[in-house]
Amino acid sequence: MPRTDEGTCAQFEAAGRRLRGSFVIRAASVKKFLFAMIAGALVLVAAGLVFVGPQTLLLLLNFPRHAFADDPPTVAPDYASPEAWARYGTNADAAVDVFFIHPTGYFRGERWNSPLDPDSAAAHNRRWMMANMASVFDDFAVYAPKYREATIYAFLDADSDDSRAALALAYADVREAFEYFLTHISRGRPFILAGHSQGTLHGLHCCGMSRGAATRATAWSWLTCRVARSRR
Repeated sequence: MPRTDEGTCAQFEAAGRRLRGSFVIRAASVKKFLFAMIAGALVLVAAGLVFVGPQTLLLLLNFPRHAFADDPPTVAPDYASPEAWARYGTNADAAVDVFFIHPTGYFRGERWNSPLDPDSAAAHNRRWMMANMASVFDDFAVYAPKYREATIYAFLDADSDDSRAALALAYADVREAFEYFLTHISRGRPFILAGHSQGTLHGLHCCGMSRGAATRATAWSWLTCRVARSRR
């Protein structure tokens, strides 16, 4: 049986110690790097909370990362169906109608416009808006269309082509609902056009204002246009 050379064993043991030491140093370096990355991320989050606020920071982190044209196609509401309306003629015996355009309730970034999913948070928000905003008009016959509202992010970069396209799609739905309301529901009866936030913007367009004037007027919290008669 061959004898082991003591010098060779010592060399192997020394190499093993160096190798183990190298792993320890590398592991320590990786830990330091990870700690530095976590600390940097925490500093950035803290700075964001201080300078823009928690809500704005969350919005910025979820901003759409795709073009409007890349959104999956959605089906426009059929306003001949009561299902396309969030409120449809409550208190129908009233002498005055209300066409109410709800504000933004779609706060996600997966799409530029709400797909009108009935089980989504946006649908829940819309129901809340009907109960807490449109209810001020409960003495009248209230008609509030569901529409493919633009995401809240469309207002954070309102001059971009994607934001403009999202708002244009939302307005197209509102305009279609308004035309249906004038032709098939109001039919010359006195009515009130009311809206809030994004609904205000679309309502101003329905009133015939130019886009520039409507954009400047979004500072108005509420829009109420009292119309004696439909002029259609």
